[in-house]
Amino acid sequence: MPSLIPETSASINDALVMSKTQTLSPSIRDTVVMQHISHVLGIAVEDLSLDTTFISQGGHSLLAIKLASRCRASGIKIAVGAILLAQSLQEILNVATVTQNTVSGVERVEAVGNKEVSTNSIHTLDSEKSITMETVTEVDSAPDSELDYPIKEVTLTEMQLSFVHSFMNKPGTNVISFYETYKTAHIPFIRAAWKRVIEAEPIFKLSFADAGAGKVRELPRALFIWNETVVQSREEYETALERDVSPQSIEVSFDVITLSSEDVSTVVWRVHHAFIDGMSAQSVYNKFQGALAEKDVIVGPPFQHVVQELGEYQRVTQEDRKEFWTMQVAKHPLPVCDIRLGTSPVEGPEGMDSVSITLPSETISAKARALGVSVPSWYQAAWALVLSLYTDSDSVAFGIVLSGRDLPVNGAADTIGPLINTLPFNVTLDQSANLADYLRSIFRHSVELSRVQCSVPEDGFARNFTTALAMEFEMTPADDQGIQPIGASWFKTIPDIPLSIYMNYSGEIRLCFQKKKYLRGDMELLAEHFHAAIMRLCSWTYTIGDITASLLTTSSQDRLMNFGNCLSGKTSPAFITEDLVTLFERASRENPTSAAVEKSGKTLSYAELDLLASRMASKLANECGVAPGDVICVHADRSINWIVAIFAILKAGAVYSAQDVALPPQIRDTNFQTAGAKLFITPSVTQKTIKPDSCAQCLSVEELIDSTAVEAPMLGHRVTPRPSDNAYLCFTSGSTGKPKGVMCHHAGLVAFQITPEVRFFAAPRQRISQLMSPAFDGSIHEIFSALSYGATLVLGDEDGDPFAHLKKVNAAILTPSIAKILEPSDYTNLTTVYCVGEPMPQYVNDAWSEGSIRRLYNMYGPTEATCGATIQRLLPGKRVAIGKPNTTTRVYVLDRNQRFLPPGVVGEIYCAGVQVARGYIGRPELTAERFLPDTICGRDNELMYRTGDRGFFNGNGEVECLGRNDRQIKLRGYRLDLNDLEIRIAQAVEGVTAVAICPDGDYLVCMLQPETLDVAEVRATVRKVTPVHAVPKYIVPVDRFPMTPAGKIDYKEVASRCSSKSAETAKQKPMSASQLALAQVWRETLAMQEDVEINSTSNFVALGGHSVMQLQLASRLAKIHRISNPLPFIIRSATLAELAAAINSRKAEENAVVTSDRIVPLGNTRASPIEEDWFFKYELNFKGTSSFNVSYACAIDPAQIDTERLIGAWNVVLARHRIFRSRFIPCPDAKGGVHRLVTRYGPQVTRVAAGKKFSLWREINRQFRLDRDENLIRVLVSKTKMLVVVSHILADLTTLQTVLKELTLVYNGGVLSPVKRTYEQTVQWSRPVTSAQGEWWKKNLEGSSRDYGVPDAVRLARTSYGGKTLYSKLSPELSHRLIRYTEEKKTTLHQLALASVAMAMQIHRNDTDIVLGAPYLNREAEDMETVGLFLEPLPIRINFEPGSAGDGAGNFMVAVQEASQQAVSHAIPWHCILKATGADKDKTRLYPNHPLLDVMVTFHDHRANAKNKWMAIQGLEPLITQTKGSKFLLLVEFSAVADGFVLLRMEYDNECIPKRQITRVQQLILEAMGMIMDGRGYSETKKALGSIPYQPDTELAGKETCPFFGKRLDSLAGL
Repeated sequence: MPSLIPETSASINDALVMSKTQTLSPSIRDTVVMQHISHVLGIAVEDLSLDTTFISQGGHSLLAIKLASRCRASGIKIAVGAILLAQSLQEILNVATVTQNTVSGVERVEAVGNKEVSTNSIHTLDSEKSITMETVTEVDSAPDSELDYPIKEVTLTEMQLSFVHSFMNKPGTNVISFYETYKTAHIPFIRAAWKRVIEAEPIFKLSFADAGAGKVRELPRALFIWNETVVQSREEYETALERDVSPQSIEVSFDVITLSSEDVSTVVWRVHHAFIDGMSAQSVYNKFQGALAEKDVIVGPPFQHVVQELGEYQRVTQEDRKEFWTMQVAKHPLPVCDIRLGTSPVEGPEGMDSVSITLPSETISAKARALGVSVPSWYQAAWALVLSLYTDSDSVAFGIVLSGRDLPVNGAADTIGPLINTLPFNVTLDQSANLADYLRSIFRHSVELSRVQCSVPEDGFARNFTTALAMEFEMTPADDQGIQPIGASWFKTIPDIPLSIYMNYSGEIRLCFQKKKYLRGDMELLAEHFHAAIMRLCSWTYTIGDITASLLTTSSQDRLMNFGNCLSGKTSPAFITEDLVTLFERASRENPTSAAVEKSGKTLSYAELDLLASRMASKLANECGVAPGDVICVHADRSINWIVAIFAILKAGAVYSAQDVALPPQIRDTNFQTAGAKLFITPSVTQKTIKPDSCAQCLSVEELIDSTAVEAPMLGHRVTPRPSDNAYLCFTSGSTGKPKGVMCHHAGLVAFQITPEVRFFAAPRQRISQLMSPAFDGSIHEIFSALSYGATLVLGDEDGDPFAHLKKVNAAILTPSIAKILEPSDYTNLTTVYCVGEPMPQYVNDAWSEGSIRRLYNMYGPTEATCGATIQRLLPGKRVAIGKPNTTTRVYVLDRNQRFLPPGVVGEIYCAGVQVARGYIGRPELTAERFLPDTICGRDNELMYRTGDRGFFNGNGEVECLGRNDRQIKLRGYRLDLNDLEIRIAQAVEGVTAVAICPDGDYLVCMLQPETLDVAEVRATVRKVTPVHAVPKYIVPVDRFPMTPAGKIDYKEVASRCSSKSAETAKQKPMSASQLALAQVWRETLAMQEDVEINSTSNFVALGGHSVMQLQLASRLAKIHRISNPLPFIIRSATLAELAAAINSRKAEENAVVTSDRIVPLGNTRASPIEEDWFFKYELNFKGTSSFNVSYACAIDPAQIDTERLIGAWNVVLARHRIFRSRFIPCPDAKGGVHRLVTRYGPQVTRVAAGKKFSLWREINRQFRLDRDENLIRVLVSKTKMLVVVSHILADLTTLQTVLKELTLVYNGGVLSPVKRTYEQTVQWSRPVTSAQGEWWKKNLEGSSRDYGVPDAVRLARTSYGGKTLYSKLSPELSHRLIRYTEEKKTTLHQLALASVAMAMQIHRNDTDIVLGAPYLNREAEDMETVGLFLEPLPIRINFEPGSAGDGAGNFMVAVQEASQQAVSHAIPWHCILKATGADKDKTRLYPNHPLLDVMVTFHDHRANAKNKWMAIQGLEPLITQTKGSKFLLLVEFSAVADGFVLLRMEYDNECIPKRQITRVQQLILEAMGMIMDGRGYSETKKALGSIPYQPDTELAGKETCPFFGKRLDSLAGL
């Protein structure tokens, strides 16, 4: 190819020697770019081809980063994505642009030497703690006290914060350990070189010692920690190297382990990811090597400078990133992240392990180059295929690590620090796409991700993947280095992602996994499939579907074929040459006198049973018209005649179908019709009355075996077996749906019984019980196993004890539920026991398998697979599995496409072979859906049955069943696995079997054994192991579970019993007179109907008594009983009985009464203290502010509302209250204060003329002037709207409610009673406050914090009451859920809101110390209908230390409850709190900054008024309103408008809190609320809040933009 170097230049160096102000010309630009391409690819310029791609000439993503970096240093800009996606080198040259950087910048870069910038990166992961070895430690360059130095502001990246938070939560994580071995004599030189490098780089000066308090310090000098340990033996040496060391602080340290006997020392460099990433590590290592060669350490650009530029770049590009992630969510809505491995080593070792694979790197690289994709994208494409296999999903997600080194940020390529980011890589497989297109799409997507690699979760993604891929950096010394390491170096990482895959360009791939999460054998198999996927991508002509269909490795297929019993010929029908009749007849010939059946001391020999069955069969065939294949239903009463009927039917060639005696008549009739039965047989004549209504012919066994009747020709023994004939029709139990009739044939049951171990070891003298319900195929197992092989079948005794006969047998079938209630030691003769029908709890296994005399088996198999498909011998302490396939059954675990899944991967269990039934009688569609052609073994005319059960093959080839697919339910929006819940509860509450069901689609209930369990203790335990939405509503301990006729748990009956109102209600003692009186006060306060029960154990909060109602109750009780301050007793009393006792005690103790001369009314001219408070706030904005306006608006239906009548009613109410004529002025005397002036005329309604409209927004925000306006209340009425606006100085919410109730009464024609007490008559303002009360408030609020982490850096200094409002409507699911949570937890909605706000506002702290405001009613009993302002702020200090109080969310909620209750119980007027704390001295000077608190939290429960009971006027519908401005820095107001409808309103000062931050606060509050209700731990919740993805801004309230303003509440609530 022609040379690209201009004739006037000989080399790139000549091109760079230019004036410091001269920019690069296009020709020189191309020359420089080509020289850089030549350098990074290692190909001479003349050998490069302009017509082919960068990738095809050996380039890859890391080299593209190098190229972009080198070009940027030369003043040339080329995006990494452009390099990778360019179709030729010429295209790269075409897109290269010259930046403003001049050649001087090139000279500077080249001057430092052509140092290579490492581009490999290592992913950050977590691990469990391990033991730190003891060392002799030297700490150099450390200041005397690291914490004595002032804090220098340090900005951390989002990933750095993530690393730090992870470490705070689990010390020792996110640490990289690099191991390198040297001769011991070289260690001093190694130490000196490392010390030079560590002390030179600025990043290592950071101290994270106080990171838990949100502070990162930069020290004057870096700490250099060097630990040395000497060991004497090779064993000690290797043990020390293998040990997983978990540093307890975020630091950089070196551990040296010296084996003195061999003169070798291994240096371990441990560095936390908060300091470096893989690229930085490689660069630091290169500098160390240079220092070891006595070269200068060249310091890279300070990381803090890079981070600051990165922050600006993130700000500029945020919208693009958000758009990208929004598109990703739309394209991949529900990707699956977690591989579905069944076995996890619960008690496995801590730490990490890894498995490795080696690939032909040259082959892969050549293929990737030819296709124009990178090697990493090749691996990513392969991993997506493997995840698809292991998740059984076409849509998958995993993490990939991006270096951040190609960001257009100065210094990014060379800085030392962690610039990496881990982002989700979403893939949705199109099975029809060819592999070449698939690989290119993966490559393009990786490039697209690189474009947004500075993304943060706020952009719209979450790091919820459980696997991640990263390119691994290589750290090797130069060949000419004087001091060389001994052998190869290696890494250890402690990841927080369960499975990380590290790759390099030499073909080595490591799968690093958590030992607690995965078994090594499973990981080795996973690695094998990853290897296979990488290699199979080389076949470009195939489609994705071709690859996924054949991805299972040959070795896995062989194992599965072996595990599933696929290689045995005994699983095919051709192997079976007998039928049930020939087996029985042979047994009767060989054992004629042996007892065949026994019941309550009566026996029937084989010869007698054969004779009676033959006689009856003859009559059925010859007299009753029974033909081969006819179905005959039998009333299965467990009598000897029942057994006679079974064998008679089979001898006649007919099909037996048992109808249990416990079946309801309608079910029996349905079964009879479904079966298309010929006749119905009862054992005795007297039972014939129970025949099904649709039955035309009913006979009894007594009639058919009557020897006095005319004898029909006897049937001889069958000569030719008929194994293909149908044998019995069994109806499923109905535990998973509508009962289905399963038609089973002779061959299936004969095959099932072939193995002695399966058939109870049946033989002469073996006694086998008949315990299972005749409706359950367990009875088929019992009957035919015994009577086909000469054993004795022992039926239940007639004495009423269903288990008495178990003492007479040596073999039996039990369900685990039955085994649970039986004592194994009571059945010493029982040497063989089979457990069937339900999952086997481990403790039941241990109890029954203990000792050497008893053989215990677990059997699994649906009715459709003829009694049993697998069997497992159980041993004490051994993990329960359902075992390996029976000799005559094949078992598969398949994916959604009926293909093998790898061993260990969870899929659906299929049964195949001769034991598979014929299908469902009369249900051809369902038969075709569940009984499929066997495509696995491909044997002609053989079926496989899909069981609907989830399971997997463990490493021993045993099947482990995880329960049914159809027991996965969605409850109130949450997906739950009921099997999993049962297991969790059973394991948590020792010695019980738990049953979880969903009886009505909305709640779970739980039934437990034994009956003696303490429900309260059980519930407390269950709350610890299940999320709050999965805690059963009712928990009922019982002696026995209700069972179906088939012997399985009757879930419908469990639901019925648990859901009854008496399920958890203990018997109540009669209530005392004081309790009855108190109950009536409760009823009045709560406005409860008479039919709602209140008893001595009732809880006021549980009945709906929130904090305001507690105040109302206290006021009522104080008046009734003439006692002072009963509120503390109300709060602390758990039951009505406790409160009644406390009141009686207080009445007995209280003798002194406060004298009335100290208590005086407010008077006509004096403003109350709270009115004064609001007056001074108004004074700040002397022109007024609309933020203090209280408003209420309604839409008017002209067809229903008489507006003239409405206006008249308003004028009556306005004239009624003197306070509505108030104006306020400062007191003229020197004492200060505020005077009330009362105008002569009251306010009147403003009538809006017909055809005219008024602006709701403008009128609501029209300001009041307290000293000038004649009226501080305005009412406007038009034909379509009604609006009332009142100054907050006159009214609170209770006042507004009172006024609206009066309006309703007048409008509806009622007469108002006289005002009970006017505002001027109120006395609470002069009630004395004790010194103890004041001291409590002083102590409580002393040293309180205003430290808010969110919003970030809130500017607390307000300058006005300006602000905005942010509305949001909670989802119905969350709305319902928070109501239920407070009911179940016995807390209040307000306390839940307080906890959520406190958690959200201080996510940066380990503890919580915050003062939040709450509304304090401040009304006495006589004031509940008084019009005026009473409502005051009440400071609630929430102070929680997780270390001392526990880390559970429940502990935090208790702390919040106690803080709230203590504040309420010590409540005194606001001005008294200010005085007690000294905050009254300068409050007016501080306004608009609020004394004591900045954040107000309220929760209004208006559900009782959902239908507008405040205004029961048909035709008036409330509208949502709000004002401009903000009364507090932040007001968080929840309103429960109706069931399932909660509004969240956030009023905030937008000068102090930007829009972006307020939406973040809103999001965090709701997330915190959800996590608290989930029961997540305190620290876990704080960590999760710090890392949740940011959601897009919500629209702010305003005239044009608020989506809620002016909307009807009924339309929003769906009322």
